[in-house]
Amino acid sequence: VKGEDLSEANSWFFSTLRLMEIMGPLIGGLLVTAFGFRASILINILSFTATLFFVFRLKQLSTLLRREQNHTNSSRRPSFYKVASNFGRSVKFVWGSPVFRSLVIMMFFWNLSSLTPTSTTVTYFFNGAHHFSPADYGAVMSIFGLFSIVGFVASSSIYRQMSFSKALSLAVVWQASFGTLAVVFSSFPLLFVLFLSIARAGSAVMAMGTFLVRQTDVPRH
Repeated sequence: VKGEDLSEANSWFFSTLRLMEIMGPLIGGLLVTAFGFRASILINILSFTATLFFVFRLKQLSTLLRREQNHTNSSRRPSFYKVASNFGRSVKFVWGSPVFRSLVIMMFFWNLSSLTPTSTTVTYFFNGAHHFSPADYGAVMSIFGLFSIVGFVASSSIYRQMSFSKALSLAVVWQASFGTLAVVFSSFPLLFVLFLSIARAGSAVMAMGTFLVRQTDVPRH
């Protein structure tokens, strides 16, 4: 993908993933409500079987696997010292770059957040504190995914129109502001869902920025 199209390509890619995150919880919640937990697990297993079927239907899969196998056999198994040495050089490269050093630290604290949809805090909020049914909980998770798609789609034009640092900074402020409002109004589940959903849009723009940094002129190793 060309550099000027990277943002748009990422938008489509991650929007597709978020679409699955919308449909999956929604369907899962409805299945648990209608057929029970055990039946839903069985259906989930069948979905993996379908996935496996389509993987084997991929064109040229055997050729690709054979090429990978030949490459693996032709190369000597790396020593522990070589692996450790490569890892050490990678750490020095990251830590020596002001962009990557800041990015790694930022993402470390970002991932500590207890306000991500799949975190224990959010799961307890809906299922433990407010006794949402599986169908209602699935619908809420789908709403979070929908707002993430909005953020990913919007990020394509946002990073084209603004400077990178400004767009990323505004996304962080957006996420933090509406995430804080969600906590302030946590006594009202619907308002909590609304503000946290809006925060998810900013989170998606922020995530897109981190991918753009990592995918632009970055050594693959």
